[in-house]
Amino acid sequence: MYKIFGVGETAEYIVAETSEEALNNHWDRIGGDDFYGSKEEVPVVQISPEDTGRFEQEDGSYKDMTFGEFLSDFEYKGPQVICWQE
Repeated sequence: MYKIFGVGETAEYIVAETSEEALNNHWDRIGGDDFYGSKEEVPVVQISPEDTGRFEQEDGSYKDMTFGEFLSDFEYKGPQVICWQE
């Protein structure tokens, strides 16, 4: 079962089974050595499915909903970014 993590200075929201998997996904994708001194410096916070966010819709509009609602039809196939904060 996956969990939701906010990873990085300007959070990327990543689904993964563990915080370590989420951190590694973030680190590998952004080239962590260029942005951080070490993995220990990267903030990682577990996000509750009941936490609310503002999510962009396919038509370009935004909708306030919980992460659980946003992921209601999501099929987990390994660690991946689901959205990010701008």
